[in-house]
Amino acid sequence: MILSLLILLPLGVFTVWWFLRSAPRRAPAGTVRVYNGIIFGVALLLSALPAWWLHGRLEGTADAGWWPVLSLLASLLVFPLVLAAGGLIRNLSLLR
Repeated sequence: MILSLLILLPLGVFTVWWFLRSAPRRAPAGTVRVYNGIIFGVALLLSALPAWWLHGRLEGTADAGWWPVLSLLASLLVFPLVLAAGGLIRNLSLLR
Protein backbone atom coordinates (compact mmCIF):
# COMPACT_ATOMS: atom_id res chain seq x y z
CA MET A 1 0.00 0.00 0.00
CA ILE A 2 2.77 2.43 0.87
CA LEU A 3 4.61 1.62 -2.35
CA SER A 4 1.43 2.29 -4.30
CA LEU A 5 1.09 5.68 -2.65
CA LEU A 6 4.74 6.48 -3.30
CA ILE A 7 4.18 5.76 -6.99
CA LEU A 8 0.68 7.16 -7.52
CA LEU A 9 1.00 10.47 -5.64
CA PRO A 10 3.97 11.78 -7.68
CA LEU A 11 2.33 10.42 -10.83
CA GLY A 12 -0.80 12.41 -10.04
CA VAL A 13 1.13 15.59 -9.29
CA PHE A 14 3.17 15.22 -12.47
CA THR A 15 0.05 14.59 -14.55
CA VAL A 16 -1.68 17.71 -13.20
CA TRP A 17 1.46 19.75 -13.86
CA TRP A 18 1.78 18.35 -17.40
CA PHE A 19 -1.91 18.88 -18.12
CA LEU A 20 -1.78 22.54 -17.13
CA ARG A 21 1.60 23.30 -18.76
CA SER A 22 0.99 21.57 -22.09
CA ALA A 23 -2.03 23.62 -23.16
CA PRO A 24 -1.87 24.73 -26.80
CA ARG A 25 -0.50 28.25 -27.13
CA ARG A 26 -2.41 29.18 -30.29
CA ALA A 27 -5.86 28.19 -29.04
CA PRO A 28 -8.06 30.87 -27.46
CA ALA A 29 -7.42 31.08 -23.71
CA GLY A 30 -11.12 30.97 -22.85
CA THR A 31 -11.68 27.81 -24.85
CA VAL A 32 -8.71 26.09 -23.23
CA ARG A 33 -9.91 27.18 -19.77
CA VAL A 34 -13.40 25.77 -20.38
CA TYR A 35 -12.02 22.52 -21.77
CA ASN A 36 -9.62 22.15 -18.82
CA GLY A 37 -12.46 22.76 -16.37
CA ILE A 38 -14.62 20.13 -18.05
CA ILE A 39 -11.80 17.60 -18.02
CA PHE A 40 -11.03 18.30 -14.35
CA GLY A 41 -14.72 17.83 -13.52
CA VAL A 42 -14.93 14.58 -15.46
CA ALA A 43 -11.71 13.37 -13.79
CA LEU A 44 -13.10 14.13 -10.33
CA LEU A 45 -16.38 12.42 -11.12
CA LEU A 46 -14.71 9.34 -12.56
CA SER A 47 -12.26 9.15 -9.67
CA ALA A 48 -15.20 9.15 -7.22
CA LEU A 49 -16.85 6.20 -8.94
CA PRO A 50 -14.43 3.58 -7.55
CA ALA A 51 -15.19 4.81 -4.01
CA TRP A 52 -18.91 4.47 -4.57
CA TRP A 53 -18.53 1.03 -6.17
CA LEU A 54 -16.12 -0.30 -3.54
CA HIS A 55 -18.25 0.96 -0.67
CA GLY A 56 -21.27 -0.86 -2.05
CA ARG A 57 -19.30 -3.99 -2.87
CA LEU A 58 -17.46 -4.30 0.47
CA GLU A 59 -20.30 -3.23 2.75
CA GLY A 60 -21.11 -5.98 5.23
CA THR A 61 -18.02 -8.07 4.49
CA ALA A 62 -14.96 -8.74 6.59
CA ASP A 63 -13.03 -6.28 4.40
CA ALA A 64 -15.47 -3.40 4.90
CA GLY A 65 -12.87 -1.34 6.73
CA TRP A 66 -10.58 -1.34 3.71
CA TRP A 67 -12.88 0.43 1.27
CA PRO A 68 -11.48 3.93 2.01
CA VAL A 69 -7.91 2.77 1.41
CA LEU A 70 -8.76 0.90 -1.77
CA SER A 71 -10.89 3.80 -2.96
CA LEU A 72 -8.03 6.23 -2.46
CA LEU A 73 -5.66 4.04 -4.44
CA ALA A 74 -8.20 3.55 -7.23
CA SER A 75 -8.92 7.27 -7.37
CA LEU A 76 -5.20 8.06 -7.49
CA LEU A 77 -5.01 5.79 -10.53
CA VAL A 78 -8.13 7.00 -12.34
CA PHE A 79 -7.59 10.76 -11.93
CA PRO A 80 -4.20 10.95 -13.71
CA LEU A 81 -5.37 8.59 -16.45
CA VAL A 82 -8.38 10.76 -17.24
CA LEU A 83 -6.28 13.94 -17.15
CA ALA A 84 -3.65 12.40 -19.42
CA ALA A 85 -6.29 11.20 -21.89
CA GLY A 86 -8.00 14.59 -21.86
CA GLY A 87 -4.69 16.37 -22.34
CA LEU A 88 -3.71 14.16 -25.24
CA ILE A 89 -7.07 14.66 -26.92
CA ARG A 90 -6.81 18.40 -26.35
CA ASN A 91 -3.27 18.66 -27.70
CA LEU A 92 -3.54 16.26 -30.61
CA SER A 93 -6.90 17.04 -32.12
CA LEU A 94 -9.42 19.35 -30.53
CA LEU A 95 -7.73 22.67 -29.94
CA ARG A 96 -5.10 22.72 -32.65
